[in-house]
Amino acid sequence: MVDRALVNRTSQVGTSDIGFLLDQVEFDKKLPWENVDTLIERSPVMYAGSIKTPTLVVHSALDHRCAVEQGEQFYMALKRLGVPTELVRFADESHELSRAGKPWHRVFRIDRYSDWFKRWF
Repeated sequence: MVDRALVNRTSQVGTSDIGFLLDQVEFDKKLPWENVDTLIERSPVMYAGSIKTPTLVVHSALDHRCAVEQGEQFYMALKRLGVPTELVRFADESHELSRAGKPWHRVFRIDRYSDWFKRWF
């Protein structure tokens, strides 16, 4: 299960509200185009071909920290590879869903986790 995922370091740089800052701190202050190999090497989506575990992907469309496109990339990669996967996308929630989201969304999210584990594990 992934929730608020960061799976592609190369696209995260331009889609996250702190993507550029994180890469400046984490990658020796190199600009993204100076460090593409490292960004790709540290991107979980690049290893999707090794994943066999059923994976629930949970994301919030208004998340500016971990952009929803990150979860969508991972979901599509797993789907194309035939890994059992589902995407739960909250259209009107942010990165704070688990702490400050609408109460029924927080309950729904936990219920989806529970259902997923009952089904697959």
